[in-house]
Formats: sequence, C-alpha cells, structure tokens
Amino acid sequence: MEREQVLQTTSGPVRLKGRLGSGAMGTVHQGWHEKLNCAVAVKFLTAHTATSHERFLREGKNGGRINHPHVVHMLDSGDDHGQAYLILEFVDGRSLGELLEHQETVDRETPPTDRPLGALPDCSLVARIAAQVAQGLEAIHATGVVHRDIKPENLMLATNGQVKISDLGLAKQVRDPETLVLTGANMVVGTPLYVSPEGIRHPQAITGAADIYGLGATLYHLVAGRPPFPGTSPFEVMRGHLDQVPAPLKSIRPDIPTPLANAIERCLAKDPTARPTPANLQKLLRGERVAVARARPRLLAICLAVAVVVAVCAVSLWLVLR
Repeated sequence: MEREQVLQTTSGPVRLKGRLGSGAMGTVHQGWHEKLNCAVAVKFLTAHTATSHERFLREGKNGGRINHPHVVHMLDSGDDHGQAYLILEFVDGRSLGELLEHQETVDRETPPTDRPLGALPDCSLVARIAAQVAQGLEAIHATGVVHRDIKPENLMLATNGQVKISDLGLAKQVRDPETLVLTGANMVVGTPLYVSPEGIRHPQAITGAADIYGLGATLYHLVAGRPPFPGTSPFEVMRGHLDQVPAPLKSIRPDIPTPLANAIERCLAKDPTARPTPANLQKLLRGERVAVARARPRLLAICLAVAVVVAVCAVSLWLVLR
C-alpha cells in the first residue's frame, strides 16, 4: 500500500504521505483529503483474520457515530481493491504514551529531585488531561458505547493542548451480541497495566466504569511515573488490579493537588459502582464533593425485597387488628 499515491475513498481522493506508525493490526499514514481540503490520518488493516477484520469494521462503525472535540473523529471507512481503510481526523501531536517515554528519557539524563522518575512535572496539565478525557468518555458513553481500552497510547495530546481519545477498535455497543462472539469467554479485555478488575473477571459484562478505571490508571502513571501496579509479569499486574490497593499518590507525589489525587484514587475503586461517572469526575477535579456510591445492585435488590416483606407484614398486621 506504500506504493499507492492516491487512495480513492467513498468521500473523495486522499493523497498519501509518510507513514505515522504501525502495529499488530495495521499501519497509519498521514494524508491529504482533496475534497475536504484537510490533513487526515489513514489507517490500513494489514492483519488478515476474521477477528481483526471485525474489530477494524467496528472501529469505523463506532467512530462514525461520535462527534466530539475530545474524541478522534472518524471521517470515512471503506475498501479499496481489497484493502480495508479508515479515514480519521489528523491530530498534530503525540500520544500520552510517547509523552511518558520522552519524560523518562529526559529524567534519566538529568534525574529530578522534586518528583518520581518519568512523572510529568506539571500536575495542572494532568488535571486538564483528566477533565478533557472525562468529557470525551461522557460523549462516548452517551451513544451506548464502552471504549474498553483507555490507556496512554490511546490518548492523543495535540500541540494546541487539546486531548482526544483514539482507537475505538476494542469498543463495544452495550448489550451488543456481536461483541460477545468477538470477546472470548476467557479473554481479558484491555491492556494489563490499565485494565479494570471486572475486565479481568467478567470481560463480557463490563460497563463504562471500566473506562473510568483505565483513565484512573493512566492518570496515576502520569503523576507517579509508573502505573498503579507495575508488576514483573501480566499475572502479577492483574493480581494487583484484583486484590491490592495502590500506594497513595500523596506519599509518592506530595505536591499533587488534593482534588486531583482524590479524583484519581476514586477512579481506581475496585467496585465499579463506587467509581465516579465522567460527569462526577469533572466535579471531583474542580474540588466539588461527590457522594460515594457504595451499595451494589444486588444489595439494593435485597434491601428492596426486605422492604416489601416488611410492608406486607405491616399491612397484614393492620388488617388483623382492625
């Protein structure tokens, strides 16, 4: 595909420029959309398996229905002579994963004395990143979609300071039976360093709360210079997500603002119902108080059943005493 100069898409011709990157599933090129008169990113599928093809198509389907400033916009998708492609908004910047790698490289050359190695120096930048990603997740969840792979590599920081969520390849429509087929019964959904406990235990039943956990783990990494559970193997990392409590951020980074530390740690709650919603996360970042939801749905059902029994007994007693 690199020899192709012009890609004929359903929305008009795209002139291909240099390659931006590549991964297990495909390659990404920079391009210029002649009809839209703008720079674009062109993703080509190179993996040729049924699962990879379905995931690729799902990314196009999910991305096309979301139009938000903090989500990479999907402009077009199709097939050119057997080559599946996605046309995406071009983001002039780099991923948070690349930002972390750069910061660690700089810090190893001149070790910092005021923060952990590899941690971003500016906590206010981390807070801005958190707020923007929360807004993007709010828009994604409003369409009934769960991203399922929020991590530094899937969050783009543009040169103008705007943050955008990318890669909806693992995203699923809530209660979509097709996703249950693509998600194996024993498959962990997400990246081990940032995966939620339920993404390990019950990957087919995860909700938007899993995205909040992934964001919390990412923000923890940005502030602490390491993920909440680094580990030496995927198994050790996942045991941390399931059973351990991450070190308090104040003990690692004393200069972190309390609202930011509180917000991140709330995102990392083991119980999905105890995590903030994207809207509540934005409130926490502003220092507003948000009640912790501690009651699980099962407990609520039990309480409701007990209340019904008590009410029936009370009515029966009242009828007997009349």
